[in-house]
Amino acid sequence: MATCIAAIVGQQEALGQTFHTTISESAAWSEILDIYLRTLQKHLGRKVNVVMTDKSLNFAFPARKYQIIYCRYFNRTFDNSKIGKFTDVRKFTHPSQGLTRCLEAFLQNPRFASIDWALEALNDKAAGEHTPLSEIPGISCKVHYLLYRYNLRWVEQLLRPLISLKRKLKLITQK
Repeated sequence: MATCIAAIVGQQEALGQTFHTTISESAAWSEILDIYLRTLQKHLGRKVNVVMTDKSLNFAFPARKYQIIYCRYFNRTFDNSKIGKFTDVRKFTHPSQGLTRCLEAFLQNPRFASIDWALEALNDKAAGEHTPLSEIPGISCKVHYLLYRYNLRWVEQLLRPLISLKRKLKLITQK
């Protein structure tokens, strides 16, 4: 990416243009999955179990709807012909090499962003897996995981007014 930026800096014909800084070949989501599976198997020493669902489990969370619809459900091909006028796109890293390197680096020192334990519970349910409660931080995350893993979200609906009341009382007592 830095090479591409350096190549267009100061170029009059690049002003106001949008560039796709990609290689000429594209990869389907199934190929990306295969890259991940091979890399994980090499790292773990065993085959990774994958469960394909008919519909993304993220649809259980309305805020994620458009990410799924506009990102995950479409295979896209990008056109790098404009950036190719300024730099040699044949020197770009192929996705299989780049993804493998990134995943291997992550696996050497895994640092996760915060985990959505409700989504993790739905993923575990679909795969027939269970995350040990000892791996889930805090009581709130544990409860959230259990509610979604065992389809007890109705309990959350019952508790929501009580939790809201508790927060309001806490604010009043702090004043």
